[in-house]
Amino acid sequence: MGQDRRQYLRVRTNLRALVKKVSKDTKTPSIRISSNELFRSDFDYKDMGIPEGLCLFLQYLDRKIDQILSLIGNALIEKGFEFSTDIVELGGGGLKCIIDKHSFQSGDKVELVLYLSHIPLYLISVLGKIVRIEKHMGKDLAVIEFEYVKERDQDAIVRFIFQEQRDQIRAKKEQNLIDEES
Repeated sequence: MGQDRRQYLRVRTNLRALVKKVSKDTKTPSIRISSNELFRSDFDYKDMGIPEGLCLFLQYLDRKIDQILSLIGNALIEKGFEFSTDIVELGGGGLKCIIDKHSFQSGDKVELVLYLSHIPLYLISVLGKIVRIEKHMGKDLAVIEFEYVKERDQDAIVRFIFQEQRDQIRAKKEQNLIDEES
């Protein structure tokens, strides 16, 4: 399975994640996320013949409710995890994140909750194994290989990676145009 993981693209990023150690015999994450977008509603008010002004107001309320539920959901999930971390690189088969070298070591099995979006709350839970710890710019980075990730969650990670790559390419092109004009 290690060879398959190398086929995935990776992207530098700055995502938040929660992490905790789990026992070596853990098979699935303890956090069960029933939907990637927990509190998202795609209800179209216009189909009901509601006036446009009222539709806009209801959509505004939907966004506010999403924000409130995201904050509540976030607080509930964080209670079960020991550490919060920043993901510096994400791929379909694993990630690199900043860790406390005194709390984690190579070979540890970990559960992670990745925050692909905060509002609306868009979470993915995975199990992984720390394959090595690297030093980079004075920080300890854990290289984690995914051992358990649902197929739809892996698809969401790959979609996120492609979007992030598009955004980075667009930003680089814009910077090049600015540099050329200077």
